[in-house]
Amino acid sequence: MDEASRAQTRRGLLGRTLAVAALANVLGATAAWADDDDTATNDDRDDRGDRGRPPAPAPVPRLAADTFGAELCRVAQANGDVGSGSPGTDPLSSGQLRLRRASSGSEDRRAAVSLRGALAGVSYDVAFVPLLGGKSREGLGTIGPTDSRGDLNALTPNALSGADRVGVFILTRHDGNEAGQDEFVTCMGV
Repeated sequence: MDEASRAQTRRGLLGRTLAVAALANVLGATAAWADDDDTATNDDRDDRGDRGRPPAPAPVPRLAADTFGAELCRVAQANGDVGSGSPGTDPLSSGQLRLRRASSGSEDRRAAVSLRGALAGVSYDVAFVPLLGGKSREGLGTIGPTDSRGDLNALTPNALSGADRVGVFILTRHDGNEAGQDEFVTCMGV
């Protein structure tokens, strides 16, 4: 084979190699586009708009299976949603109640209560009130007293038993002139 034939063969081989590489690149990109294969971040939402579809919404963050949290509001301001015969008058700037699973992994949970701007120097009884009216309150114990600003961060001494419970938590004044009156309840929209 002479030099001119070899050069033509090399150019032909180089041309075919470039064509195959370009085709592989196109096919590889198409395959990644078709099956949403995004190896850099594995986040497939970025390229959905390229196919004429709107981008997928961001995933909803999931709470851990063993947590629950709600704001606390005054029973007297709960718009008649709480059937309390004795709403108290204690102030509350803000409050929150969270359940935490016991470290043993059991279904028993203790309530972590945070109060800001409640009455100073008082304690509260924490109870779970089931949605079904025929069931009684399940007491989780007494927390407090609040400090001089009416603030408190405390865990109930007892745990809420069982799982998949439906109801609300109510904090009842433990001492003072309003002892026994329902003061705060778990709520939304504070």
